[in-house]
Amino acid sequence: MIKDEYNEAIKIVKSIKLPTHPEILLELNKEMSKKDPSRDTIINIASKDVSIAAKIIKFANSPFFGLRVKADTIDEAFNFLGMDNFKNVILASAMKDSLRDKAIPTNELESYFDHSILIAQIANYITDYLPYEIGSTINRKIAYVYGLFHDCGIMILARKYSDYFKQTKAELEENRSLKDIELELYKTHHAHVGSLLAKSWLLNKEIVNCILAHHVKDINLIKDPIIKKHVSILILSEIIYNKTFPKDSELSLYQANENEHMLESVLSELNMTLEDYDSLERSVFSLLN
Repeated sequence: MIKDEYNEAIKIVKSIKLPTHPEILLELNKEMSKKDPSRDTIINIASKDVSIAAKIIKFANSPFFGLRVKADTIDEAFNFLGMDNFKNVILASAMKDSLRDKAIPTNELESYFDHSILIAQIANYITDYLPYEIGSTINRKIAYVYGLFHDCGIMILARKYSDYFKQTKAELEENRSLKDIELELYKTHHAHVGSLLAKSWLLNKEIVNCILAHHVKDINLIKDPIIKKHVSILILSEIIYNKTFPKDSELSLYQANENEHMLESVLSELNMTLEDYDSLERSVFSLLN
């Protein structure tokens, strides 16, 4: 069954033109993979695209980076953010621009991107709360990336099917899960499709597998212990997001599938207590409100 769903996802991405891996990321990865990457070269790469440069400064000044002074230039943003976060905000900017398509309503893209950025930032923030025995066993640098890309398959399905948002939102009113709705309508779901985009963008295997598994209904179904921890971080991010931004009158794809029933199991997987969770949730809430 899962193999059939994945094969259907492959058919879908082959039938449309997937967003290509942006040139700016290729240049950035090439420089950052060097033994001694050049700060000036990285800044010059980012400065080539005025739109991305503007977004970098905007993201650098967002609450999650906790800057005490405002970044007004690319140089300042790099100094304040550090190399890894600098790369993350370029990745976020490039992803948004690449997913933009005439088939996708602007408001839907903005809603998707706002959600993805917050989940990425919350996931990244959670890694600072992890007990040492958990944090030391995983690659904490990738939390932002899988948080950013976890729902990207939604945009690909919307590019393929012009009535995607109309169809799925109508079905969500029946209190069904987005994954089940997609399976019924398209014989696959956005986690499969999103993992293929992540793979085409040369994201590492852990990120691809985390995206692939993020709609699991029981965390204990994930056999790989590292992926299990990463998916637990992502699920915890979604739970905190839904607590911080309660549903409003307009049905949202991103708040339709709450995962509160998995809170206990993901906290156990991350070796966190309910007291740890309460402290984390309050911290995120104070940052965003």
